[in-house]
Amino acid sequence: MNGDNRASIEKLRASLSFHASYKAILELGRRYELIDETESAHENWELASLMIPSRFEPLYLRIWNYHRHGLYRQADSLTAIFLQKARKVESIRIDVMTRDIRRWEQLRMSNSPISPFSPFEGGRGM
Repeated sequence: MNGDNRASIEKLRASLSFHASYKAILELGRRYELIDETESAHENWELASLMIPSRFEPLYLRIWNYHRHGLYRQADSLTAIFLQKARKVESIRIDVMTRDIRRWEQLRMSNSPISPFSPFEGGRGM
């Protein structure tokens, strides 16, 4: 599985030299996270966020990752930004992200671990 992810990382990085798209950079961050290269994942998610500042998903992924790794100060900082971010449109997707972030906070307060379940694996549609 990691070999497949590493190969897809190389292909995504090569494609970015021709066309740097928001979606490709977001996906590159996801692939880095799947092989536990958290710093590279965050760098790509931050770049995606800078490309289209109105998008919520890069912040959401970084908040999830910080919670997952017990980096609560960083998670809290980004959570404040996420919750204050202006919405251009009402979106169920953003509602789900907001609900997840609040659930992670509750789990943290009850000293329950954040699941290693990734918001972009499985049937979540994120």
